[in-house]
Amino acid sequence: MKHVLILDTNPAPLRGRLTSLFDGYQGRVQVEDAGSICQVFRKMLFQNKENTKRGYNSYDLFIVCFTSAIEDMEKVHFIDYVKRYKPEQPVLIFLHHPKEWLLRQQVINKSNRFGKITDDQNILEVLLKFLDNGSLN
Repeated sequence: MKHVLILDTNPAPLRGRLTSLFDGYQGRVQVEDAGSICQVFRKMLFQNKENTKRGYNSYDLFIVCFTSAIEDMEKVHFIDYVKRYKPEQPVLIFLHHPKEWLLRQQVINKSNRFGKITDDQNILEVLLKFLDNGSLN
């Protein structure tokens, strides 16, 4: 069973748009505020996956939503942290900035394969596919 954590600056609208997903996958998708859970992420990333109970302590995928808010720099630091300490952890980027912004922040580089989610319907499709069969392709 796959679990997903979505990190957004303002999670309330996204939670509302994904309510149909939550009905079928109760407890498998969590949407959190970017500013309030950085410490939780740090603790979670260093826990041994085999010794961690499933749920809020262990995720198979992070989705990070970038908008034009100042809090996006916290998300850039979070992605850097994941890349450095948990490089096997998949992170999917939901982007409102141009791709060049992520290049300047060194979130991605030109050799990275970059998949951009463009709207909420695409997020729902990606989530359902990942939760059902574990695939991001």
